[in-house]
Amino acid sequence: MNKTEKRKTLLFEHLLQNGRISSEDAAQMLQVSASTVRRLFMEIEGEGKAIRVRGALQSTGIPSDIYRITDTENKFPGQNRQIGLYAASHFVEDGDIIYLDSGTTVMQLSLALKQRIQRSLLKDIQVVTNSIPNMEILNSVANVILIGGRFREERRDFAGYASEQFIRCFNYHKVFLGADGFDPGIGFLGKDTDTARINEVIMARSRAIYILMDSSKFFTSSLVSYARLSSVSAVITDSFLPAESEQICLAHGLKVCKAENAEL
Repeated sequence: MNKTEKRKTLLFEHLLQNGRISSEDAAQMLQVSASTVRRLFMEIEGEGKAIRVRGALQSTGIPSDIYRITDTENKFPGQNRQIGLYAASHFVEDGDIIYLDSGTTVMQLSLALKQRIQRSLLKDIQVVTNSIPNMEILNSVANVILIGGRFREERRDFAGYASEQFIRCFNYHKVFLGADGFDPGIGFLGKDTDTARINEVIMARSRAIYILMDSSKFFTSSLVSYARLSSVSAVITDSFLPAESEQICLAHGLKVCKAENAEL
């Protein structure tokens, strides 16, 4: 990868995390001139990965009333990044075959995995995912299989019967799933039935199951349950989870990993 491509990759990863970057911030982050930033912005826009707005580069997004990945990226960026870093450094090992769910928290895991691979801290992993952002992040550093199926534009992922059949082709060491809610009496919850069904299928083919979920989603409800506590190896959350909430989870037999002092 040449210098220009490396710079574009850094900008694209920033957009995935934050949705927008100003010209000034880009110049400072890359340590380049304003003219170089303008050229990079033009090239990224030409590739269809973002649009230029006044003094900044902005991630493209399609309006929708349904869950949209670009709408949720900025709600808890610090917590999600913390969770992703912790999961990458503590739960993914050389040679692992892993499945990565779609969603912003798991996307942060993808970013952290890429950084670990680039720093030679991790090698030879194989990734299966239904998420285009996860594929775009990891494809240059790992063997990535993007499953097909019915494309959900608002989520930039695939779901449905064909996706479920594709998933059954493989066996996984570990799967990393997101969640929209959690109730100790019901389990982990999601907002749509298609994602819940994919998660159920993938869990049946994995040795270990990890849920990545920020602390705001504990003890909140959502549409459909997809995982009982007994089927989950651990939930990985941020350091803001109250001690009493952690104790309730432990009392129900759920292992909780709080991403404190998370680093690569």
